[in-house]
Parts: sequence; C-alpha cells; structure tokens
Amino acid sequence: MGRQFATMVIVMVLGWAGASRAADPLPGTEVLVYTDNSPGAIVWAVPYVQASISAGYAVEVVTSENIFREAIPAKPWAVVVVADVHSETAPSYSSELVEYVEGGGMAILNRWRTAGAPTPGPNQIVVAPTAIHVWTKGQTAWSYYGTKLDEEKSAGTSIGYETKTFVNIDVMPSVVVTAPTMTPLVPGLAVAAAAADDNNVGCEEQFTLDLQAAFNACTADIEKCNRAYAPRPHSNPPFEGNPDKLAKCIINATKHFATESARAAERYLVCKDIEKAENPPSE
Repeated sequence: MGRQFATMVIVMVLGWAGASRAADPLPGTEVLVYTDNSPGAIVWAVPYVQASISAGYAVEVVTSENIFREAIPAKPWAVVVVADVHSETAPSYSSELVEYVEGGGMAILNRWRTAGAPTPGPNQIVVAPTAIHVWTKGQTAWSYYGTKLDEEKSAGTSIGYETKTFVNIDVMPSVVVTAPTMTPLVPGLAVAAAAADDNNVGCEEQFTLDLQAAFNACTADIEKCNRAYAPRPHSNPPFEGNPDKLAKCIINATKHFATESARAAERYLVCKDIEKAENPPSE
C-alpha cells in the first residue's frame, strides 16, 4: 500500500496497568513518547507515560522533534505516542512515523488546538479541543474531544494515515485547570510517579486510570481479533485466516479506544469542576 500522509499529527504512547503482558498483542517492550510539552499536550502525555510504566513498559520520552525522528526507527517500539500542537500541515516526522506503522507498529496521535486557548499560570495546564488518532493496519481510527459535532461525526475510521482538521468545526472553549502533578516531561527514561492513595484518587489519577481502561480493552480486543482471524500456518490443520476481517476487527477496536479517550477527558473536566465546587477558594 502506498504511503498516505496526514495534514496534522499527534502521537502518544500507552502501556496500561492491568493489561496482561503475556497476552499483549503489541510487539516490543518499550514505548516511545514524543511531546512538545505545550500546555494542552501535557494533559495527555503525562497520564500515558505513567500508564505505560504501570503496565511494565520502559518508556523513552523525547521532547525534540528532530530527536523524535531519529528515535522512531531506532527500536521495535510497542507503541509510539505523540502529544503536541495541532497544525494544518504535516509535521516533519510524518515519513518516519508512517514507515514505522507500515512495518507493523501502532501510533496514537493527540494534537490540540491552540486557537483561543488561554495562557495557563503556575501549576496549570490547558484542556483544549483535541483530535485523537490511532494509526494501524493501513487505516486511521479517530475521535474529536471538545467539539460541538454530533456523535456520528465526532469519530470514525478512514483509509490511510491521516490527521483530522479543525477547519470549519465548531469547538468548545479551552479550559485552564490547576494540576500540580501535570508537569512538563523530562527527556530520557521516564520514572514512575509516586503511588496514589487508593482511598483518595484525584482527578489526574482517575484520568490516567480511565485511559488505562480504554487501552486495556483495546489490546484485549486486538488479541481476540488475532485469535479469530490471523493465519496460523503451523496449526494442525493450518488456518489461512481472514486478512480483511482481521483489519476491520482491529480498526473497530482502535476506534473504540479513540472515542473512550475523548470521554475520559470529558470526565476529567467534570472532576475538576467538582473539586472547585466542593473546595471554593477562601475569601
């Protein structure tokens, strides 16, 4: 299949707590995360990194676009994740990312819309309209967060590797939230955050858990797709498999993940609103 490029890209890497590594259908034992550490990217990048570590993956973080381009082909990553600013032109790393996916990889891309976003202060981040993509098996599964699109138009799949545009799309206002644990990522091998109190899970921890659950379901579904439709030439008798059904099954699994990721962000903002309502600032 010929390469098809996106006009905008966001990638984030996920490895999630609770997933069985023995049953994990994704290759590799390491996750590559690229983020530009912009205020609307941090809200996605930090939970994905922590979730990957919790699942037992080694996570390599890069914050330079040039270094990211070099890192993509360097190892057989289990997943490649990007969280950065949306643009209407293809980023410089498109070629390397497409080549990785066409070689059997999976990329998760989240790109946030900066137009109209407020400037955050200390210990604050921005939760902004974001296009979420999963590239795999020659197709893109996608979902929008923070738009006024109806449900049918806010998620879908398409042939090739694309990133969705925000042109002529009505969006919800970006929101600044206080999140002291959501800090810019440091390049290099990521370190696990301190364990949360199970009896007092905050909004950031719950957001991470929600993304973990979405990815766990995705990887479990992909495993079932492989069991049902992947060829097994060495079985007795051999099983030819069904490539068309395999691809469709995996795309449906990744589409569900993209949609659930957007819903996790919606729940995160509701949680932050509850915090403000129940803990108003003292006068």
